[in-house]
Order: sequence, then C-alpha cells, then structure tokens
Amino acid sequence: MTDTAVMDVLHGGVGQAYPSAAAVVMRGGDVVFEGAAGEVYPGQSATLETVYDLASLTKPIATCSVLWSAICEGRVHLSDSVGPRLFPEQSLWSHVTVRHLVGHASGLPAWSDLAGDWNTLASMQFDHPPGAQVVYSDLGYIALGRYLELVLEAPLDELLLQVSSEFGLRTATFTPTKAAPTERTVKRGLIVDEVHDPNAYALGGVCGHAGLFATVLDVAVWGNSVLRKLYSSTTAIGAVINTCWDETAGIADSSWRLGLDSVTPGKSSAGRFFGPRARGHLGYTGTSIWMEPDQDVVVALLTNRVHPTDHANPEIKRFRPRFHDVVATTYFR
Repeated sequence: MTDTAVMDVLHGGVGQAYPSAAAVVMRGGDVVFEGAAGEVYPGQSATLETVYDLASLTKPIATCSVLWSAICEGRVHLSDSVGPRLFPEQSLWSHVTVRHLVGHASGLPAWSDLAGDWNTLASMQFDHPPGAQVVYSDLGYIALGRYLELVLEAPLDELLLQVSSEFGLRTATFTPTKAAPTERTVKRGLIVDEVHDPNAYALGGVCGHAGLFATVLDVAVWGNSVLRKLYSSTTAIGAVINTCWDETAGIADSSWRLGLDSVTPGKSSAGRFFGPRARGHLGYTGTSIWMEPDQDVVVALLTNRVHPTDHANPEIKRFRPRFHDVVATTYFR
C-alpha cells in the first residue's frame, strides 16, 4: 500500500459516508500522511485547515486533558466524590466519583434533554447504581465538565486554554469561525460555527461532552502528545495517563478505559490491525482518533457526515474500519 491508497479511500468516502473529510496520520511523532477530500460548500474544497465540529472528541481532547492535568497537580483525584460539589442535597450523587464519570459507570442514562439547564441532572433518574454497569453517557461528561469547573474555579474553555500548549493544541476552540457546516434543521437552519449537539448548544456551547472544534492536524498532534506522555511513565503526567489508559471504572468486561475506548475485536472502528493497547474515540458528527502505542501511530479523521441531513447512515460505520485497515497496511511496521 502507498499514500495514494490512503488518499483513494478518503476520496472514496465522499458522497457515500460524508460530504467532506480531512485526515492526518502520524508515526514516530512525524506526519506521514495528510489529505482532505470533498467540498465544505459547493465549489469550496475541504483542506487541512478546515475546522470541524469534533462532537464527542471533546470528551478526551478537552475534558480529559483538563482532568489529567488536574490529577497530576493533585487538585482532583479519581476517587473524589462529585456529589458534594455538584448536588450536595442529592444523596445518590454522593456515591458518584470522578472515576465513575470518566469511565462511563456513573449509572446515568446515555442521554436526556436537559432543556438548557445542567441542574436538571440533580433530579435525573439513574438507570443503575453508580459503579454497577458501564453505559456510554453524554450526561456523565456534562457532569464531569461542570465538576471540573467548580473545583478548578474557571469555565471549561478557559481551563482548556491553560493546558492547550501541554497537549500541542493550537486551533482547538469552543468558539469557532468558518467551520464546516453540519446539519440543516427546521429549528436552527444550517448549523455552522455552532455546536451540532443539542444539549451542548442549549447549555451555551461549552460542555464536557461536546462543543469543541479543531483542525485535523490539531487532533493528530494532541494524540501524538498523549502517546509521548504515555511512553514517559516516570513523569507525573505520564503516570496519570498510563493509569487512565489501562484502568476501567471497575467493570471488568468494559471496553472503556478512563477517557478512551479500546479495541473490540471484529467490531472496532479501528479495523482489524490495531492492537489491544490501542485507544481511541468517535464523534457523532463523523470524527475519530485512534492511537496505537505499539506502532507509535496516531490516526485522526474528521468529517461532517451529518451535513446536510443527519440520518442513520450505515456507510460511515463501514468506512471507518476500511480506512483504518488501509492506514495500518500502509504505515504499520
């Protein structure tokens, strides 16, 4: 396989899995592939500088970057109960820890309309007792983002700016301009330069689960920074990331680690060749990052697959493993 094969598969997704996409592959800390395909608007091609709505990549890139740094500084601990800060009058919340939230084991539902008020979480019906079961939950990360804001005494976007250079972030922002459009809806019209996720939008655009925008290179460089820290396990931040890379929220059969997903054989969007220590995350708008530490490879793929209509498109699910298989065949040693 060659760079041409990766570019061909990226172009092949246009009009099928997405209208536009950009991808970067890094190996050993160097960019070995970069490319863009499709159009952001008619007559305007996507480029490496195109800014995309990262959707749930906000969880690892924004919320976990802030969390990992705060743990490193001793300001937050995985065992901390979040209830006393978030909802001191709600007894069930006193049993929810940072580890539960970051590992998707809080017991909260996957999603619910918060109607623009994060305090709605105070009376939220839990689906399971905290720590009993893993359910991937936007609500858990909304709570985690708010908890970090309260403990660290700053809004999440400001907290991210404080750690951006540590993780190599340059373009990542909650207040984008000239971003790729996402869905066109009756209520909001064409969604552009605003977060697609309805809860994040209603909550002001800065949330722990969604709201971040960036270029594909920024996402790849963040992933490379995480790998470099993972390899430096004797440093304070390296030790934190190693813990979160390997540990779960206490549920043995969960694929979720503390902030990132692992490879589920035969089902993973990372395809057939990423190993058991690979970690990654997907975003609803058609974004993803996968990091393979045994190969020292990072793959960032950003698309606006929900433009102009958000529908259950199975092609993005078929495309992602196909793309990563070609990347692995081309760049893995």
